Amino acid sequence: MARTGAAPGLRGLEGPGVRRRHRRGGRRRGRDGTAVRRDRRPLPAAGRRAARAAVARPLARRRPRPVARRARRQARRRRRLRRGRRRLPAGDRRGGRRRRGPCPRRGRQESRPLCDPDEHRHPVPARRLARPLRLRDRRPERARALRRARRRGPPRRRAARRRRVARRPPSHRRHARPGARRGRVVRPRRCAVTRALVAGAVALGTAGLAACGPRGGTSDLPPAGPASGLRLVRQPAASSPTVTFRVVFDSGSADDPAGLEGLTALTARLMVEGGTEALSYPELLRALFPMAAELDWQVDRDQTVFRGRAPAERLEEFYRTFLDVLVRPRLGADDFERLRAVARSEFEDDLKVGDDEELGKEALQAFLYENHPYGHPVVGTRAGLDAATVERVREHRARVFCAGRAVIGLAGGFPSGFPERLAADLSAGLPSCAEPRRPLPPPPPIAGRRVLIVDKPGNSAAAVSIGFPLDVVRGHPDFPALALGIVRLGQHRQFVGRLMQEIREKRGLNYGDYAYPEHFVQDGGTRFPANNVARRQQMFSIWIRPVQPARTHFVLRLALYELERFVRDGLSAEEFEDTRAFALGYFNLYRQTEDRRLGYAIDDLFYGLDRPFLDGLIESWRSLSVEDLDAAVRRALTADDLKIAIVAPDGAALAEALAADDPSPVTYENPVAEEILAVDAVVGKLPLRLPRENIRVVPVVDLFVR
Repeated sequence: MARTGAAPGLRGLEGPGVRRRHRRGGRRRGRDGTAVRRDRRPLPAAGRRAARAAVARPLARRRPRPVARRARRQARRRRRLRRGRRRLPAGDRRGGRRRRGPCPRRGRQESRPLCDPDEHRHPVPARRLARPLRLRDRRPERARALRRARRRGPPRRRAARRRRVARRPPSHRRHARPGARRGRVVRPRRCAVTRALVAGAVALGTAGLAACGPRGGTSDLPPAGPASGLRLVRQPAASSPTVTFRVVFDSGSADDPAGLEGLTALTARLMVEGGTEALSYPELLRALFPMAAELDWQVDRDQTVFRGRAPAERLEEFYRTFLDVLVRPRLGADDFERLRAVARSEFEDDLKVGDDEELGKEALQAFLYENHPYGHPVVGTRAGLDAATVERVREHRARVFCAGRAVIGLAGGFPSGFPERLAADLSAGLPSCAEPRRPLPPPPPIAGRRVLIVDKPGNSAAAVSIGFPLDVVRGHPDFPALALGIVRLGQHRQFVGRLMQEIREKRGLNYGDYAYPEHFVQDGGTRFPANNVARRQQMFSIWIRPVQPARTHFVLRLALYELERFVRDGLSAEEFEDTRAFALGYFNLYRQTEDRRLGYAIDDLFYGLDRPFLDGLIESWRSLSVEDLDAAVRRALTADDLKIAIVAPDGAALAEALAADDPSPVTYENPVAEEILAVDAVVGKLPLRLPRENIRVVPVVDLFVR
């Protein structure tokens, strides 16, 4: 059909094909019986353009479309217009009578090739014309868009309509989506584009608040209400469009009863994700959506935080829901069974099967704190979750989430007197603390190096965690110097650290290697530490991200080599100045949102600080000397008495290799510098001093059973 010349027998057609049209007077047919149209101007001769092959033409014409397809589209359009009782546009009417043909009358007809390989290809000089070319085929859609705009009215009228809709009471029957991520009830989002736009707007807003918001908080007892022990932290910001709530209880997994490990986390989960007396969990989600609000929870060893955030104009609506979650939770039996199944899945599937790095961290803490309240994961143990009942949850809530252990934090654009109102309502609604918090026993002492290997068959990588208990906490005179030194040893997800430089940057052995002067939990998808995970007893730790099993022995030696060198030699004057310059700028990012500033102010109460933590830390660094830093590091850290947890396949073979202390040479896929190979020759023979009796191998199925 793609002949070069025009087909005389098909004169009058834009392209070959069967023509179907409505009867208009009489039906005309060609010599072969094919229906044809003779009400159009004749097409010019095809000429050279009909047989054009792959010649690049940026403004190539469209290929012809079958008339039947256009007729069906026009018919559907007419049916929609008739159903909506709307008039056709003026272009579709002629002489007061509706045109019954498949399309309106047109002027000069143009021929187009049957197949154009460059139809959708636009070279760079003509790229700006791509959108007009695409829109040329969308005239009906554009007409419908114009009619919708006319129905909506002018912008001023649409804005008034939106204000009327915003004042309507929220519906509890729409926009529910069951399920939320761990520890978080998030209002349902409509689409990924909306999430991106909202995230960008919030990022811009909080970046602006970082420069003008208060750095510290004011803490005092609420002036109204009984003497309940409630402490109040206010951080007002009249220009803020949101209000942030943080209600923190000095209770955590360390308060779990013996045999019921995981009960605190299960109780907090049931309070938030089990609904309230007035709203079931699906109804709670539906109530949060029109407010653009969110509600979440977090449990650690010594603290539990319930966090909420809502626009300031919807504060009263959100406040009623947030208060009900804390003082009037549903705690139903059906919700308990559902959420206990979720907790079991997090323990068995997420922790023990799907997250080797988190499993290694929990194994290290269990190794450091044997027979200690810190010795089990926050989510619990298998036996603890099996033994939990809804009655024990209700009793535990009254014991640990009581008024005497609560700290109330508010930040943002809340009205005057609102913090005192929240304190009074919580004082009246929360139970009184029946017993004081039990003190912690000291962690067991460590003599020499000890290793716990979690044998996980089939693993393709090995995760390593190293650590020991630490007496230096926030408020200790040595903490600023120690924190600055550990920035140089291994700042979280930054290449300023020696571990990151030596293991990843120079040798490419894994993704990252970090060190921490206190317990560290990453705050969501950021690089910053989470707030309100404070502890009465702290730990120093090194996190070696997964490496190939064959390189585990060498990487462990290299990490211990860097720790020994750091403790023995300290920092040079140049390293000290570079590290201080980096930290003075980087640590200011820790307080760039009102939510984080509020969290730090609450942590200051926990540690008993008389000034904001970050302000005191940065001020101490300005007057610190390299000699003071090296002395503080030697007093606090050691490379001799520590514990190591490794999650790896073939644990027995790894235990024998570590005990034998044979050299562990490493090979690289790409060439490396000669000075690196010279250091590797020393590190590969470094004595680990690990007798076999100091190495324990535990199958992963037997970990955290009871």
